[in-house]
Amino acid sequence: MDDMSEILDGIRQQDLAAYCDGSMAFIDSTNHLGSVGKVNTDALILGLCLGGGTTVAIDGREFAMAPGDLLVCLPGVTIDRHDAASGMDGRCICLSQGCLKRLSLINIGDAWNALTSLHNKPVLRLTPDEVHTFCTYYDLMLSRLNQPAHRYKQKLVEMLVLAFLYDFHGLLERFFTPADKPRRSAEKAFREFIDLLTSSYPKPRDVAYYADKLCLTPKYLSAVCKQVSGSTASQLIASFVVKDIRRLLDESDKSVKEICNELGFPNPSFFGTYVRKHLGQSPRRFRESVK
Repeated sequence: MDDMSEILDGIRQQDLAAYCDGSMAFIDSTNHLGSVGKVNTDALILGLCLGGGTTVAIDGREFAMAPGDLLVCLPGVTIDRHDAASGMDGRCICLSQGCLKRLSLINIGDAWNALTSLHNKPVLRLTPDEVHTFCTYYDLMLSRLNQPAHRYKQKLVEMLVLAFLYDFHGLLERFFTPADKPRRSAEKAFREFIDLLTSSYPKPRDVAYYADKLCLTPKYLSAVCKQVSGSTASQLIASFVVKDIRRLLDESDKSVKEICNELGFPNPSFFGTYVRKHLGQSPRRFRESVK
């Protein structure tokens, strides 16, 4: 599997994982992730706490973890451990976006509903049976990855990961109500829109740009987004743009004007108005509040 992920490549270079190929990683103790530091993720990270505890910051919001808690860190968020020396024991599975796309056979309407909810509640308390199931999949997938190569090894691993993802998605239904399944054409259009949106940088803020790229009308694209995710295309675009703004104001030393130019805003005044609308304060005050 060769879907390179920056965070997984960093884990591999620092030799933190029991297995890591740049597409997926298996880490025996989530405490090892403390040495990765504050990062903007480009992979799905599932970290299960088995002993001890820690505090994790996701996009600047702190969440406590105790034994039995599962952290679901989505691609595109900033994650940080504030107490890396706390000695938390656990297991962590990281899957690149390329890996997830290749294995994505789950209804995107259901998935988007759950993943959107996970942004607000990324730490889930598992039952003992669910903890056991997670560890069983972890051990089985890791053992197959570390076995000698044979002609069916890659397909075998992909099927095990897919089974794990289906089981994980079923687990999420205990926490989040599945969405109604959208029409196949709507599901396809929405998936292509999200792929285009997440891969664009800087992200255009005009719905017409994405609709034109996808050969759709802006009205139809917004209707599709509303049906599948509950949000309009404009709202989804704004949520991703705001993530980029938060990250740059929080993590970089670039001036407000430099950030404005990097993200494609016409001028600092327009940028300031946009930030105040979505973050409730000026860029300067927001940066001061998170430092």
